[in-house]
Amino acid sequence: MYDVCLEGKHIIYLGDMGPAAGDQHMQNGVLDGVTADLVQMSHHGQNGVTREFYEKLAPKACVWPAPDWLYNARPENEGLVTWITKQWIEEMGINENYCTKDGDVTIK
Repeated sequence: MYDVCLEGKHIIYLGDMGPAAGDQHMQNGVLDGVTADLVQMSHHGQNGVTREFYEKLAPKACVWPAPDWLYNARPENEGLVTWITKQWIEEMGINENYCTKDGDVTIK
């Protein structure tokens, strides 16, 4: 996990962090006082950190390093659970999402 601050904005990179590492970070207080303007979704938004972890970060926007087929997965796509993570984000009121795997995306 990296917290990069640019012009007062915090961008949190989670890489391939999974639930166990996320839980350990929360238990150790790593997220205490940390908020994210932008968060890179862990493990492509697929089987990454927990909803509680994202709630603790309270991001304003999410970057999904995932191809369209994974980002747009549906419940009927067996084995793909990105749709669950997207549901969490939507329920948290985060409407700014960027799918970045297949090309450049400029976020201002």
